[in-house]
Amino acid sequence: MNKKIFLLGTLILILMVFISFSVIKQSSKINVKPVEKPLVEELSVYLPVTEEDPMFGSPGSPITVTEFFSLECPSCAKRHAEIISYIEKNPGTVRLLVKGIAQENWLGHKNIFPLLALQCAQDQNQYWNFLNLAIKPNKFNESTVDEIISTLNLNSATFKDCLQNEFYKNTIEKEQISLKNLGLSQVPNIFINNKKLNLTEDVKIADILNGVLSK
Repeated sequence: MNKKIFLLGTLILILMVFISFSVIKQSSKINVKPVEKPLVEELSVYLPVTEEDPMFGSPGSPITVTEFFSLECPSCAKRHAEIISYIEKNPGTVRLLVKGIAQENWLGHKNIFPLLALQCAQDQNQYWNFLNLAIKPNKFNESTVDEIISTLNLNSATFKDCLQNEFYKNTIEKEQISLKNLGLSQVPNIFINNKKLNLTEDVKIADILNGVLSK
């Protein structure tokens, strides 16, 4: 009896192995093609930016670019430079609105220091000059801030006091939670007239903007 049970169990095991092998073999023949996303999404989306947010370029420009960036993101530096360069070379065509994103570590802690520094630069009417110097593919830290303060001849004492401003800290932290809840914590994240761009390394933003302007 035990021998029959053993043989039956062995046959069942062999059959299961055979079926599993067949399934794996068939699965390997399935060719799943990745879904290609359009360069510019067709649908416009809500973005939490207003006319009170920092703006670069002419307010009456027909194209609005909204850029979500981080000062600790090398690819953000490249895309930001492309947009600034285009606006400077083509005045009156594009305006840029920006929102900084605090980078989050694996423990969930958000580093709001770079965004706080930008707010302090804005208080001294040097937001864009500070941002364009700070958004480089390097580590952003207190030494970086000190260098930029010196370069832009900012009031160092006022700037340092601003970095301790609890109201600014709380405001930034609340905004970062809101942006994350809206799914806007990825960087770089760029929109043209509220339509998301699906950028790849070989795509130049200037070419997209030229295409939009020609329509």
